[in-house]
Amino acid sequence: MYELLIETSFRARHALRLRGAWEEPHWHDWEVVVRYTGPELDEDGLLADFHVLEADLTAVVEVLDEQDLNTCEAFAGVNPSAEHVARHLAEALATRHTETRCAIAEVTVTEAPGCRAPLPPASLAVEKPPAPDPLETPMSPEQARSLMEEWTESPALRVHMETVAACMAAYAEKLAPADRDRWVLTGLLHDFDYEKHPTAEEHPYVGVKHLESIGIDEDIRTAILGHADYTGTPRESDLAKVLFAVDELAGFIVACAKVRPNGISDLKPKSVKKKLRDKAFAAAVSRDDIRQGIAELGVDETEHIQTCIDAIRGEAERLGL
Repeated sequence: MYELLIETSFRARHALRLRGAWEEPHWHDWEVVVRYTGPELDEDGLLADFHVLEADLTAVVEVLDEQDLNTCEAFAGVNPSAEHVARHLAEALATRHTETRCAIAEVTVTEAPGCRAPLPPASLAVEKPPAPDPLETPMSPEQARSLMEEWTESPALRVHMETVAACMAAYAEKLAPADRDRWVLTGLLHDFDYEKHPTAEEHPYVGVKHLESIGIDEDIRTAILGHADYTGTPRESDLAKVLFAVDELAGFIVACAKVRPNGISDLKPKSVKKKLRDKAFAAAVSRDDIRQGIAELGVDETEHIQTCIDAIRGEAERLGL
């Protein structure tokens, strides 16, 4: 039996869910070794063309290079562990393999020195893990932030999503403490596709489609669709109602803070309400959406504004406000 080994490497980050909790995202220099075997050589004394095998491996690895594996479609609904990376590469290679004299005998992935995951072909017959519970978010807030920043370069747009996320966190503590991370994730990703797809024909549909492909649950996707009133998506959950109620207001509060000597540090609801009556100030902000959001949420206007001010104030230093 003859053997060939094809080796390559790539750099990618991931975070694993361990015993019910997400670890912090971190980078690895992943190493990949593919072992091919065959019983005989061709007339040139070759088991296979090295260049073909190298090209196959490069093609399946390069889509993972410099990526956050948790946001890759290949790992939707599963932990992007070394074992799952090996499985994905083996399956991807199998669809490209055309050399008739050799077969893929093993794919080994090393995520750190001494930490290897060899996958023989027989393992490919094992069923994939079931999809996660629909209420279980396969992404941490930090991973959501990474995805948002990957799609968005504008500092102002990044800050907007961060401030909305802060408001979502404040309301989660009141309405759904156990789901705080899911609410923060919703805020961080509600406009993540806007910079690349700003038209009403594409935003937020493109982003929502991507979130579906990576396993983000329907409640979050529906809330993100619902924050854009023109989609016609009903806002039935608290998550959806809060997102709509804080979206325009968060941007308006930031605008108010920027014209004050002390920024947001001493901003009061009455000042925000006064500026809301000035139609020339931050004219792009929809006052109608703010009023409608408050009505749908069924909260007092002053209390709602104060909640959002306090939430954004808590993140002001980090966000440079």
